[in-house]
Amino acid sequence: MDRSFTILYELIMIWFDGIRFGTFNHIPVCRAWVEHTPSEFEVNLLMKGDFHIRESNGLLRRIALPSVLWMAPGAHLCYGARKGESWEHSYATFCGRRAWRFQEAGLFPQSPWRLASLAHPETARHRMDQLQQILARPGCDVAG
Repeated sequence: MDRSFTILYELIMIWFDGIRFGTFNHIPVCRAWVEHTPSEFEVNLLMKGDFHIRESNGLLRRIALPSVLWMAPGAHLCYGARKGESWEHSYATFCGRRAWRFQEAGLFPQSPWRLASLAHPETARHRMDQLQQILARPGCDVAG
């Protein structure tokens, strides 16, 4: 492992002390329609494709990509691709005492779910890729 990756790993381990990551993945072609209530915090990078959210009034809203979708535990949301469409995304779920402290301190969005466009999508994608590489390492002590 090169030195810069080792330093990044050590910083992440310190910053994320008290956070346990659950699932994480990169899905280049996702055709799913999801009705979802997460039990953990969840961040989704929605990179490209066609993505919709079902509003509480039942209407579908097309979301401009790239965007980030944030969900807190207990949030309920229906989203995904309409029939014949797909989107590319990467996600990670996490929980733990530090995650709740971040939420209480206002470092996370305060709504149950939030959607925002990405000003620097390639940087966000690169950081998510780095996080997922670290989490995939054998013996990583923050992956569930």
